[in-house]
Amino acid sequence: MPSIDRAGLARPARPDIIRSWGRSRLNGVDSTRLEIDRTEADVDSSFVTAAAPVLLSVTDMLAGTSTSLALADPSGVVSWRWQSDSSITALLDRSEFELGSHFAEPCAGTNGIGLAIASRRPVRVIGAEHYKQMWDVWACFAAPVADPITGQMAGLVNITCRAESANHFLAVALRSLTDRIGVALRDAAAPRQHRLLEACLRFRASTRRAVVALDRTLLLADDRAASFHLDRAQVWSAIVEAGPYARMVTLPGGLTAELYPVAPRSLSHGVVLVLGPNTGSRTLPDSGGAGSGGARSSGAGSPQSVPTRMPSTPLQQAEADIIRQVLVECGGNKSEAAERLGISRGTLYQRLRRYGIAG
Repeated sequence: MPSIDRAGLARPARPDIIRSWGRSRLNGVDSTRLEIDRTEADVDSSFVTAAAPVLLSVTDMLAGTSTSLALADPSGVVSWRWQSDSSITALLDRSEFELGSHFAEPCAGTNGIGLAIASRRPVRVIGAEHYKQMWDVWACFAAPVADPITGQMAGLVNITCRAESANHFLAVALRSLTDRIGVALRDAAAPRQHRLLEACLRFRASTRRAVVALDRTLLLADDRAASFHLDRAQVWSAIVEAGPYARMVTLPGGLTAELYPVAPRSLSHGVVLVLGPNTGSRTLPDSGGAGSGGARSSGAGSPQSVPTRMPSTPLQQAEADIIRQVLVECGGNKSEAAERLGISRGTLYQRLRRYGIAG
């Protein structure tokens, strides 16, 4: 088996650890000193809000085991931590495994969180497999968790125990926890997605301009807005900089947009952006839908039809799903459903035909 060397000590090692040590050396990480970068942890992120209760639900089973559970954001910053007893708390603090500590490989060398980010899969780093010598006392099992809406990494889960206590059951526990957190994220995302969609539909019904709805983790854009190829993270950064009281925001590339928070004077529930007047030349042909103000609609009873097609974009799929849900909640009453959706009855009939929704 291949071996790696740290400070003159050679020993057998797994291939993923050898590669990680190589990256750590190239990044200039000092194996003899902690020197962990610190930043402010986002302890109220949507990931922590959804994941922390899942981890807390198993803490009774870990009492007396000298175990720590932790969450980190996609960049490797620790954003939540729990430990089974005070003795391990002191050891973790001395190891600088604290809120705001940055554990990505370029900052901290080989460790569970850093290796999980680099490999995008569940990993284990036990004892002297850590690049920093001070962490040889620990065993770390870590895994990324994907956002159920975007598919991007939402954060990471980490289980830490003393190196001599490591066992394969921790890997099984890690897999179970990441699965449960994925479910919690999906459940938490559903109401947020619906709020954004409802707001987006209201604006699309009253303008021919491109409309985008987004928050810190999700972006909904129809075909007209999709042509701008907006980067959610960059757009959201511009929105945060502008603040919830701004009426206009300048997006990357110089595009301007009107800004409408979903919740008054707050960005917590996301915003709707109505893209600037220069969007008119980039809109797709008018299909008579909500975004066109119903200009081609001749009413619910008109023989003019809209071709049936399956939803082909995330926004169209979300739109079809929420129309079905609202129809069920309204007992099939289309007038009530149209009012709740913020669109005309004729537009609702067009959407029912377009998506092949029985009504």
